[in-house]
Amino acid sequence: MIELASGDTWVMLDPARGGAIAGYYSRGPAGSVDWLVPADSLRPACFPLLPFASRIRNGEFRFSGQTVQLPANNPPEQHAIHGQAWQQPWVVTRQSAHHASCEFHHPPGAWPWRYVARQKFTLEDRTLRINLELENLSSTIMPAGMGLHPYFPRTPRTQIYAGVTSRWQLGADLLRVGSAPVAHETPDDNRLLTGAGPIDAVFSGWVRQALIELPECKAQIAIAALAPLQHLVVYSEEAADYVCVEPVSNVVDAFNLNPTTDPGNLYQVIASGDCLQTEVMISPRFV
Repeated sequence: MIELASGDTWVMLDPARGGAIAGYYSRGPAGSVDWLVPADSLRPACFPLLPFASRIRNGEFRFSGQTVQLPANNPPEQHAIHGQAWQQPWVVTRQSAHHASCEFHHPPGAWPWRYVARQKFTLEDRTLRINLELENLSSTIMPAGMGLHPYFPRTPRTQIYAGVTSRWQLGADLLRVGSAPVAHETPDDNRLLTGAGPIDAVFSGWVRQALIELPECKAQIAIAALAPLQHLVVYSEEAADYVCVEPVSNVVDAFNLNPTTDPGNLYQVIASGDCLQTEVMISPRFV
């Protein structure tokens, strides 16, 4: 376990557990507040999604003339989900009081491309900056996506705001069945969540900024991201004490969509020797 500290804020990293964040909290006027919370004993507070985010139908897709069959890696689901990096140990490559870097090397297997995934964590005051990098070490092009899966605290009065243009409709198998424009009551109303009900949604056209309001904690959490994280997943169960707000670069079952006939920016392709990079900033504050 690695601890980063800055002022009144601490981040606990667990590289051996899928390059995960185990905790992130600050000491506020009324005591400690967790900015990220483990959903349960099996899921850490945040983990990376590499080399793709979300589900691939039955773990199968075709790319560049070959069929890829991935194992179902989240039983009892029949689909492959979130790639390989979140379920494998990472190696620490650099560490200091405010910074830490780690990486994961993936040899060809069911996912037939060799790649290295890297994360860099920087804690400045209360802001946590997470840099992600995915490098294709194979001799051929590789389909790809990336993102983060953070579990934020959720209170009964929590609200989430984010500018998006469309929402993907999900079927009973949690795979997309189409998309529809998001209609807001007013141009300034970007609320995606309010109240205690469940939500499991994939949004596109995200402006790469979101705000989580926690009235009971007298706090807010701002989320900002860079390209290519143009999609946003929001997930929470009924009356859960967490909500996932996941910046991602590919939509559900992306590799089974045809970019020439479906809306653009569904996933990325990395040339041999090239890298896909992005950054996510989580900035909490007391109000």
